[in-house]
Amino acid sequence: MSRIPPDLVKELRRRTGASVVECRRALEASGGDLHKAASLLKLQALTTASRQPRIAGSNGVVAVHALEDGSAGGLVELSFETRRAVRGERFRQFVLALARQVARSPVNSLEELLEAPLPERGPRVLDALGDLILRSGEAFGIRRFLRMEARVPGVVAAYSHGPGAVGRLGTLVEVSGSQAPAARRLARELTLQVSFHRPPYLCRQDVPEPRLAFEREAILRRFEREAGRGSSPDALADEIMRNSFFRAAVLLDQPWVREVSRTVADLVEECSAEAGVPLRVRRYVLFEVGAPLEEVVAPDHEPG
Repeated sequence: MSRIPPDLVKELRRRTGASVVECRRALEASGGDLHKAASLLKLQALTTASRQPRIAGSNGVVAVHALEDGSAGGLVELSFETRRAVRGERFRQFVLALARQVARSPVNSLEELLEAPLPERGPRVLDALGDLILRSGEAFGIRRFLRMEARVPGVVAAYSHGPGAVGRLGTLVEVSGSQAPAARRLARELTLQVSFHRPPYLCRQDVPEPRLAFEREAILRRFEREAGRGSSPDALADEIMRNSFFRAAVLLDQPWVREVSRTVADLVEECSAEAGVPLRVRRYVLFEVGAPLEEVVAPDHEPG
């Protein structure tokens, strides 16, 4: 076909959202057949989606969703080349639906997630992603995802540092021991705590011995340089560890964000009394856009 009519290019663009150049090329390759050209564009977009390039850089979003009954939650990070992708409502709805899908259905790999249908009888994740790529002309993909399921009895809560559960940071927290309102309250409060203070350890027992030895040695060296304080260096080192390192690095030792005169451990004790049973912070995870893929905080145990 020597020349593609402009109205045919316009109609294909209306149907697919692809660029004028892409539509013209697809029509030329299909001999002017509108249906074949649309299928070709869709195939190209799906091929791009299936490759899932893990785009480097700081452009991306994190979406988070916890099921209404608190039984599970999902986190997903999408990365892309330019921030124009997040301006459309279609993209936003896709990311939210993807987080809901992750929360609802256990999947073990990216391949399984791409084959799963979106909630409310939606298309496959792969099809929806391919359609977005086609319409936006943007190269983006699913960088990572995680599902957290509550141990019964227990609850999972979610927090997003952004409007409408989509932003640059998302957190899930699991509290075990009860599904009472007090347990839900504790889990919600701790999502905020983890998001703002990002503790690398849940309790003191989680801190590796080499890290403890390093921190204590650093304190003792400081005493060597500043001799003559009149107190035992060992005793003061232990006190500084309690009042400095543990309060910064250990979740249960941290000051509670809403009332800094109390610790997170105090909050856990208060909510346990309200629930009538001991509550435990079982695990937590934080996704931040562009952070290393291995940066996941999730000690999978129940501290005593």
